[in-house]
Amino acid sequence: MKKLVFISLLLTITNVNAGKHDYQCTALKAVGVNQKGEVVDRKEMLIQKNTFVVDRQSGRIVGAPFGNANTAAENIKILEDGKSKNSFKVITTYKPSSLIDYLEIREFEDKEEKSFYGISFSTYVTGICR
Repeated sequence: MKKLVFISLLLTITNVNAGKHDYQCTALKAVGVNQKGEVVDRKEMLIQKNTFVVDRQSGRIVGAPFGNANTAAENIKILEDGKSKNSFKVITTYKPSSLIDYLEIREFEDKEEKSFYGISFSTYVTGICR
């Protein structure tokens, strides 16, 4: 019960903090590769952790699966800022294991909801951002 209350509180805080310089995103699909090299569904990556907020100015991400704000993130780098018909792109490297997360939000799409894709913990994740 305490875990459910904590998760609800975290999602509420995330929603409140989404401002005009933020993307609010929802992960819709997650897939990975098994030991045979086959693509497999990774639904477990999205259970109770599929909503996150991206700060467009710093690249910091609150929420999963790409959350880098409260972790061992060594370096957060915005590769493209999403202006001039480009995607917003951010890469995060972690210590000590040299893990890398990559997130690309297709800012150039001519609609309010922008699609995204990225890689987190060897899982390919897609969804939408506002």
